[in-house]
Amino acid sequence: MQALKRQIDSLSDGIMKFKQAADPPAVDAADRKVRSVRTEQTRFAIEGSYERFLVQHLKAAKRDYTDGERTEPLCSCANPYCELKRGRLPPEVFLGESTDEGIRDFMIQHSGDGRVLNEARDQWVEDAGVVIQTLTEALSILKANEPPETDDAENEAEDEAEDDAVDSELDDEPAPSTATTGD
Repeated sequence: MQALKRQIDSLSDGIMKFKQAADPPAVDAADRKVRSVRTEQTRFAIEGSYERFLVQHLKAAKRDYTDGERTEPLCSCANPYCELKRGRLPPEVFLGESTDEGIRDFMIQHSGDGRVLNEARDQWVEDAGVVIQTLTEALSILKANEPPETDDAENEAEDEAEDDAVDSELDDEPAPSTATTGD
């Protein structure tokens, strides 16, 4: 997971470097891209965030399993006291040189498949991929030193969609009555 963090940090550094030389329209377009993933980007930058994510994922999976919203058990082992089945990270995870190595060591010793850990890792990697893709696009905008044509078209399409939504709301409202009463 450190490789994902390094890649995000590298892209962020590149964006800062190219922003200094880019024209304002390119900087604005790149900033819009970066802002769209700012919260997720910050999550990947915080020390220990992967471990917190794992804990939250395990707790949510356990709650979903208990509530019947999840049908697959959190682990396939026969141990009723399995930490994963209880919605907890095994201590071995924290004893490794890194979280990934701790998970690997645990899985080597564990008889179950630890599917909930695999699900969490897959979700983390997918989320990081979205951030990496968006930052890569922002960096490309800055390197080209011009906003993409689709950026303006997307903004115009969004504005038109909002205008259409307002117009349709107005169309749905009853017209004011023009009938006169016989006073």
